[in-house]
Amino acid sequence: MFIDDDEDLLAFLKHAVETQGIECHCYPSGDKAREVIEEVYPGIVFIDYRLVEGDGITLMRKIKETLPFSVLIMLTGEGNEMIAVQSIKSGAEDYLVKPVDNSLLIEIMYTYFKKFLSAVLELNDKYIY
Repeated sequence: MFIDDDEDLLAFLKHAVETQGIECHCYPSGDKAREVIEEVYPGIVFIDYRLVEGDGITLMRKIKETLPFSVLIMLTGEGNEMIAVQSIKSGAEDYLVKPVDNSLLIEIMYTYFKKFLSAVLELNDKYIY
């Protein structure tokens, strides 16, 4: 899932991800994403630092409460240490500065999909059905 108010960037990211056979959901605001996020339950959520309705840090905290096993990654056009530290403290696994190279994006996604699936399988192993 990508949450970013730049619709052109969302279209680019969606294309880059879907050409790899990965299901992708894109939302231009955190409010729209939060309406469906529990239903979709994405393995990875990329969140823009600056959104029209607020900052990505606040949204990240809310999503982490709702989806504790999803991997959250902060996307920003402003690469600075303060944003990186805030992001990590708020639950981000990683922090990427835009523009993101396609091959790096896909590599990061596969790395974190493995982490997400491992967490889900570990949780599943705790329960007897």
